[in-house]
Amino acid sequence: MRFVELKALFFALQLVLSIISEAAEASVVIINFA
Repeated sequence: MRFVELKALFFALQLVLSIISEAAEASVVIINFA
């Protein structure tokens, strides 16, 4: 695999992880208010 592809893959992974963590935080807040 080329370096550019690896960098793009890493960026996509970081994006997915940030979305998951945001969703997890949001669900924790919702559970706390419920």
